[in-house]
Amino acid sequence: MKETDMNSTLVKSLRVAGYHAHKIPDAGGFSENNRFTPSKPYDIFAVSKEGVFHAIEGKLIKMKRKDHFPKFNINKLAEHQIEALKEMLDNRYGFGLVALYCYFPRLVKRVYFIGIDSIINGDVFDHEYFTNHKYYSFKKGIFEIDDDDYLQHDMRM
Repeated sequence: MKETDMNSTLVKSLRVAGYHAHKIPDAGGFSENNRFTPSKPYDIFAVSKEGVFHAIEGKLIKMKRKDHFPKFNINKLAEHQIEALKEMLDNRYGFGLVALYCYFPRLVKRVYFIGIDSIINGDVFDHEYFTNHKYYSFKKGIFEIDDDDYLQHDMRM
């Protein structure tokens, strides 16, 4: 399972839940003609039926059977990604989110959404954090995102 596959699954899941969602394509490889192509700011953009914009950066975490909760390190995000997600919140455009795709080989897939504000505020992403944080399960080829949640269960605007 690759991160790009999980991003595609998330886009499909968001669409089923009523969002307008798309993946931002990767820039091409290095060549003379595109060496100044900027890095994409995040992986996915989504807009809820209510018009709330969500900028989402996906990160895949492969978990072992003994792991019950993901281990997330801020170093998995590039500086430009943090800035782009933070801009969403600072300018009140919408939400900057990190989607943590937790993949247990041959078992379960789930996604947690973490607000960029939690990352910037230095929240500790440990057992207690993930125990109290909602996740969405993977069933029948999509993440079961409840349209009523709006991915805002712990975000502040």
